[in-house]
Amino acid sequence: FVMAELTKTPYIKICLAAALGAIFYYVTLILTVHFTALRNNLRGLRDEEIPDWKEILFNSYLISPAVILVYLLVKGFSPFMAAYYAVWMAFAVSFLKKDTMMTPSRLFETLEKAGRNMIVVALACAGAGIVVSVFTYTGLGLGIASIIASLSAGKLLIALILVMLTCLILGMGMPTTPAYIIAATIGGLVLTKLGLDLLTAHLFAFYFAILSEVTPPVCVASYCAASIAGTSPMKVGFEGMKLALTGYIVPYAFVFNKSMMLRGSLWEIIVTVTLMSILSFVLAAAIAGYLWKPTGSLIRSLLLVSAGVLIAVITIRSAPRTLVAVVGIILLIIYALMHLSRKSTEP
Repeated sequence: FVMAELTKTPYIKICLAAALGAIFYYVTLILTVHFTALRNNLRGLRDEEIPDWKEILFNSYLISPAVILVYLLVKGFSPFMAAYYAVWMAFAVSFLKKDTMMTPSRLFETLEKAGRNMIVVALACAGAGIVVSVFTYTGLGLGIASIIASLSAGKLLIALILVMLTCLILGMGMPTTPAYIIAATIGGLVLTKLGLDLLTAHLFAFYFAILSEVTPPVCVASYCAASIAGTSPMKVGFEGMKLALTGYIVPYAFVFNKSMMLRGSLWEIIVTVTLMSILSFVLAAAIAGYLWKPTGSLIRSLLLVSAGVLIAVITIRSAPRTLVAVVGIILLIIYALMHLSRKSTEP
């Protein structure tokens, strides 16, 4: 909604422009998790362990706090107020069943855990807030925009990389809306001066401002996940960065391939969807190290090279795409032959 206001673009048009990027981000994420589960021999529940649909429907009221949270966010409440009311809803819902009732001892335990988990997150946000405040109140942000324009010397790719790094820094430790506004103020200004249309520039800045949530060293979402999982925040941060790898590719695709935003001819959109589907599959297999069976370092390297070639075909508009596509197909054929030959030698 904020982007619609800043760019004077209809909200639905923004949703359509961002749709393919979101779809392929989640497709790659789901495939990566699936391949990782197969590599680690994780299996789904047996039929007798799966809850009955009647039981699920009977207990469906337990998701009401999440429904309230999303509803209030859509209605325009701040994240803090939406979370506040959702917490009270969760507290009230707990009394509908004896097993979930928040007794004094459970309430004390919940508050204790919440306090402990918030320490790590609060420290990360405080440190990041100092950095962002320096950028905002000293006018350094606008100065950075001038520096980026000067360093890039009019080269779009160099400017994109510099804007990416800037947005990752400015977005760290901040909620979605202010992170986007600050990043768009700097990144959007630079990119529009280099010839990008306003919506593309804002989507590029938005993506990297939000990806700062999972980009080390300040990755607040990963800090939260680490608190829940009871493990190292940096370990979770780098793992989250791997899982979100497609998110780092999509903004460049927005810039260099207009069909990624559902612009252009139907044939261009179909080709882009096909290439992105193959890329999602290859990238997920490379990240997870699994395709039909665990892959060795050589096969994994071939997958990564194939993914790189596909990224070039999708994003680098100045590259000889036919040649690059042929190289990519050859690499995939080599990988398939190596994999099949290895399978045939297994006892």
